[in-house]
Amino acid sequence: MRSLWFSALLLVACSDSTPHVGNYCYIDLTGVLLVQSVASIPAEDCEGDICLKASGDDRSMCSADCESDADCIAHESSTCFGQFVCDTPFDVGDLAGRQMCVCVASSSSP
Repeated sequence: MRSLWFSALLLVACSDSTPHVGNYCYIDLTGVLLVQSVASIPAEDCEGDICLKASGDDRSMCSADCESDADCIAHESSTCFGQFVCDTPFDVGDLAGRQMCVCVASSSSP
C-alpha cells in the first residue's frame, strides 16, 4: 500500500504543468483600429492567463509565457489553424520582449 501511495504522489509531481494555448478568448476592441498586437493579462478563462490578439490575426486566443516552442502546447479545441511558436509579439510598451506562444497560421486554413 505504501508503494502505491508513493507511485501516485510521483505521478502527480511529474505531471505536465505547461498550460495549453489556443482556446478562444475575448478582448473588447470595439472602435479600435488595430495596428499591433493586443493582450489582456490576466485572462481568467485562459490556462496561461494571457488572451492575445496578435497583429495580423483576426482572432484572439489564449496564450502563455514561454521559453521555447516546446512550451506552446495547443489545446484540443485550439482555434489556431497552424502551429504555435514562442515569439515576442510586442516591440514597444510594458510587454516588449516578453515571450509568448503565438499562432503561426498555415496556408491551408479552413
